[in-house]
Amino acid sequence: MLFSRRYAQQCIDRLEDVVSENELRQFVDALNRPGRDRIIKLWEIVVLDALSRVSPIQHEQPLSDGQRPDFAFPLLVDGQRVDVIGDIRCISDSGLDNQNPIQSLSDEVVRVARKMRVNPDKLDIRVQGKTIGQYRDAKMTLNLPAKSGIADFVRTEITPFLETVRSAPGRSASIDVQRPDAILTMAYDPDQMFFRMGHPSYDVSYSIDRNPLWSALKDKADQLRSSPSDSIRLVIVCDGDCKTLKEQSPIGGHFSTTAIVEDFLRRSSTVDAVLLLPVVEKWHIFQQSEISLVPEFYAKAGGARAVMTERNEIALRAHLNAFLANMPKPGLSASNAVNWCDKADFLTGLHGGYSMAGNTVKISSRQILETLAGIPSHSHPPLESPPDTPLPPANWQQHFLGYLQRGQMISKVTVVPGGDADDDTLEFEFGQPDPAIHSFRMPKAS
Repeated sequence: MLFSRRYAQQCIDRLEDVVSENELRQFVDALNRPGRDRIIKLWEIVVLDALSRVSPIQHEQPLSDGQRPDFAFPLLVDGQRVDVIGDIRCISDSGLDNQNPIQSLSDEVVRVARKMRVNPDKLDIRVQGKTIGQYRDAKMTLNLPAKSGIADFVRTEITPFLETVRSAPGRSASIDVQRPDAILTMAYDPDQMFFRMGHPSYDVSYSIDRNPLWSALKDKADQLRSSPSDSIRLVIVCDGDCKTLKEQSPIGGHFSTTAIVEDFLRRSSTVDAVLLLPVVEKWHIFQQSEISLVPEFYAKAGGARAVMTERNEIALRAHLNAFLANMPKPGLSASNAVNWCDKADFLTGLHGGYSMAGNTVKISSRQILETLAGIPSHSHPPLESPPDTPLPPANWQQHFLGYLQRGQMISKVTVVPGGDADDDTLEFEFGQPDPAIHSFRMPKAS
């Protein structure tokens, strides 16, 4: 999950005194069901928990029009109480992804290539797109068939090319597909190391008020409209895999995150402040990534609503800084977390994840538990192997086999707790060759 399951359970336990039993059960049921609603509810329990650890909060207290905002908490400003009423919204690019099925194309091409014994790492796909609408009020659409037609498209247009590649794997090749519903090129390079795919960005905001972020703010403004006039109205926007939350500067005619939020606040007579919680993944040397929350706060001080004074804004910023200190570190990127939300079971350890040093092996506790329970742990089959070839053992098992062949028994096992991470580590230490499973030897020289 985006945040560890262990941490999520801690949030559930702490929220017992914050939300009603029925509301808490709804959270738990949603978190236990596969689907996109998982990440929405995960954000809600984590944010509510972090807020409640700064000061007491009220959850879903009805307004005069029947709306039930997610939270309300008091601020003390110069000895006076100011109430903050707000909503949590998780936004994504799911609608745009469905309209532009680039991931479905990638998955299907890789699947068919592997089935045909063509190495997908040698493929490079470039998809064209078109801009629809007026300049700075438009959207990008990829030249691809509908999602339901991707499999048929690959079968008719891509499979013949892959057959050509299979017959001459040492030779470069390419095709150019030009159809009313699809424009792309595909190349095969035997010297290429990794699968590549390029396309115009369809999930950036070419329109300032027709994008997922603006739509979410507008929706929450409508829900908070009947909040007391002397209360501060706050919207917290969370990342359910939405690129608009992470656009730092306008490039190529599209709008940055800051431009969208500031324009919304100028035009809104309802919302006073917005806190964005994007999950940002930065890649470093050797393909190492760092995933973190990069919060952004926007306020409408000096606006049409008298409640948002400079003093109130300072107090709200301080309160939210304390809230952010309680927020956990994400364990996955938002896109990976969304993909995992659709999976039904969680009996999956870090298969292939291990480390070695001398006669010590550190490996996922969950992976060992699965193996002892009889769940096979396999590596990927070699690309050139026949379809009916048995899967090879996982790489960590090969190292255990090496210790066994050298006659080294396990001398010590230590469980290293993983804390909030959703796994522990088992540390195996191996002794010297043991005559119980090794050849006899001459006495050691004294």
